Amino acid sequence: MSELIVFADLEAAVVSYLKTGLTDLGFTATVATKVPKTRPSQMVRISGTGGSRENQITDGSGILVECWAPNEIDASRLARFTRALVDDMEGWVDGVWIEDVGSSPPVAFPDPDIQSPRYQFTAQLFTLGEVIS
Repeated sequence: MSELIVFADLEAAVVSYLKTGLTDLGFTATVATKVPKTRPSQMVRISGTGGSRENQITDGSGILVECWAPNEIDASRLARFTRALVDDMEGWVDGVWIEDVGSSPPVAFPDPDIQSPRYQFTAQLFTLGEVIS
């Protein structure tokens, strides 16, 4: 049997990192992977978008970051600050090695279900796996 490589839960690491980072910047946004039935007025949702294995021990993983707020100005601001934090995720983040982060600019993408202001962007991150056998 060849070496088994397991990759960490990137979504969980990003959620944890952004909760701390946004709080430190004075935001009160909820950060999660799922939107609750009653969405908070300020929220950031992280969703994995897949990617590809770069080599034996490195994954290229994508994430979608969605940012809601009560109005367009606040939603844009939340997205821009969240992007800055994502772009700064280099090194060990909540037990996950992350490097070479690249993101797209946030774009307005109103939530069609409730016509709520939402901005979103994507990011590509390279993560290091762990040899388990």
